[in-house]
Amino acid sequence: MKTDSAMLTALAVLLPAVASAAERLVVKPYPADPAWVLANDGMSQVGPIQEFIPVGQTLEDHKDILSVLTFPGMQQVPPADFLRGLLGGVNQACSAVLVNGPVERKEDGFKVAYGQAYCGQQNGKSYGLHIFFKIIQGREALYVINREFRTPATTTPGALAFPPERKEEALALFKAEGEANTYLTSGIYLCGDGTTEARCRS
Repeated sequence: MKTDSAMLTALAVLLPAVASAAERLVVKPYPADPAWVLANDGMSQVGPIQEFIPVGQTLEDHKDILSVLTFPGMQQVPPADFLRGLLGGVNQACSAVLVNGPVERKEDGFKVAYGQAYCGQQNGKSYGLHIFFKIIQGREALYVINREFRTPATTTPGALAFPPERKEEALALFKAEGEANTYLTSGIYLCGDGTTEARCRS
């Protein structure tokens, strides 16, 4: 897996990919201009993966990324339990860590968990990470979505380390993180067989 989300690879297991006719994960275009590009559409150690990044960035050296992973055969795992494992992985992969969640919800009849991890500095790297998670428990798979921001390193959990001359960059990050929260709620969702939700009929 090419993304910097080491906590995901730590939980990786070899699982067979399965096609689903009964449910489909809807991934709307990320709200950005220009539109983000699909940089990876393949298989990870855990199953199908899609990775989206802004135009001009690369998978090898990105500052922003949206990762969508499918864990076939893991639909029995409660989303909140899985997310706790991911948040624990951030603690192992980073210093100066602050985590929020899991926050459990039900969307379109499916159990969902949200959470955020603020990594002051990733081990062995010169930067930190802010990671926003959404986990959806389907009937045929577990879906793991994370929106990752690369940030200046800091020793204060949850704080930003932008110098005064980069104030505008810090404000842009705050705005982008708010947009990420909204997108995870309304831009990615699971549609099941026989759903009556209007957004799943289109």
